[in-house]
Parts: sequence; structure tokens; C-alpha cells
Amino acid sequence: MAGVCWSEDSVPYNAEHGVKDGWIDVLAVSRPYRRRGLGKALILDGMDWLLGRGLNVIRLGVDAENRNALGLYTHLGFSVLHENITFVLDV
Repeated sequence: MAGVCWSEDSVPYNAEHGVKDGWIDVLAVSRPYRRRGLGKALILDGMDWLLGRGLNVIRLGVDAENRNALGLYTHLGFSVLHENITFVLDV
């Protein structure tokens, strides 16, 4: 596999909240195929699918330390809504 983009239109969520939001749930490119424009092509295709369904907001999550992904997303016009902190305890 070279890469994948999984886009989601959550009809029940949108109906319940009165919004038209879509999600890019997964964007992944295998290491040998990175830095070739595949990630950008995949996300643009996912965005096109969401916009074609009449959605007007596209959301995604990313690790705040993933500088390459942050650069791609800001280049495509995304802006930071909020940041999360995740805790872990190895037991």
C-alpha cells in the first residue's frame, strides 16, 4: 500500500447538531512514498468527496509534533481549532 485517505460524512452527528461537518479520519502514506505529493493528492481527493456531499466544514486531527503534516494542512488552508494533551501510564 502506498497511501490511504478515509473521509467521513457522519449523517447522524450532523443532523443532531445542525451542522454540515466532514472528517478526514485517516491520512497515511507509507514511508517509501512520502515527500512525493501523494499525501496532498489523497487529502485533496478526500476533501473533494466531502464537498461533493454538500459539507461546508472539514475537520481532521493530527499529532502536534508531526511538522510535515502540519505544514501540509496549513498549506491547504486548515487552521488550528484547539490542541489536546494525551496522558499515558505504562503499568
